[in-house]
Amino acid sequence: VLDLGSDWLSALENAHAQAQPLFVHTRVLHPGLEALLNKRAQLGVRNSTHTVVKLLRPLQHNSVLVTSYTHPEFLNLQREVLCGLNATALVLRGHEGEAVAHPQRAPRMDAVHAGRTWCLDEGDSSFTDMPEKNPNRDAVVTAAQTQGLLLEFKAHGLPALPAGLQRQIKAIAAVATEVSA
Repeated sequence: VLDLGSDWLSALENAHAQAQPLFVHTRVLHPGLEALLNKRAQLGVRNSTHTVVKLLRPLQHNSVLVTSYTHPEFLNLQREVLCGLNATALVLRGHEGEAVAHPQRAPRMDAVHAGRTWCLDEGDSSFTDMPEKNPNRDAVVTAAQTQGLLLEFKAHGLPALPAGLQRQIKAIAAVATEVSA
């Protein structure tokens, strides 16, 4: 995770050119949003800002937003909002509140592109509301661990990835195909 100041766009372009992941703090994208996100500690619950952050698209063109919903009833609403924003996105039930598939579970994954939405993968019934082992994991630690794993998997190939993450990568590739079509 880099604290890039105002030069995050250059860092993003550099990471893209090198096919490397880049994690940017919310405060770099929008300091006011970070302040609202931090209200969770005071309130004890998430607020609507968490959903707004999940819809941020730092790059508007030739990109795929990977976003998640926490509560099942938000799937349709999130797809409708993304269609209204003319976004290209992969929408899934997130893991630990983040837009990443659980490594050992198979959530439903939906695509959004050009104002339409469709189901890429129905998932399976083993994706339940079981409590997570680390519900208060720090986002910076999670991002650093994820970045390390991505670099390791890049060096050693995709077969080392857990099945749930392989599914998500294939789904992102399917949505990206729509962008380039």
